[in-house]
Amino acid sequence: SVQSPKAQEFGLGRSLQERLMYKNNFPYTLLNVQYRMRPEISHWPNAQFYEGKVSDGENVSRPEYHLSSTHLLLTGEPYI
Repeated sequence: SVQSPKAQEFGLGRSLQERLMYKNNFPYTLLNVQYRMRPEISHWPNAQFYEGKVSDGENVSRPEYHLSSTHLLLTGEPYI
């Protein structure tokens, strides 16, 4: 978050992406499916930033997704 009142005055409390989309009316599309985070992790940002409009992809909802990432982390294998 931006602490400086001067920075806030210049609109730096919002990301560049937000400034381009909203202030300058650049067209944008909100993607509505996420494919990388486990559902228990994606729940919070979805609620806080996306008004619950983003759903979890099939791949992250399957039990195998959780097992494969846990296994890789425990064995020290790189997670790609």
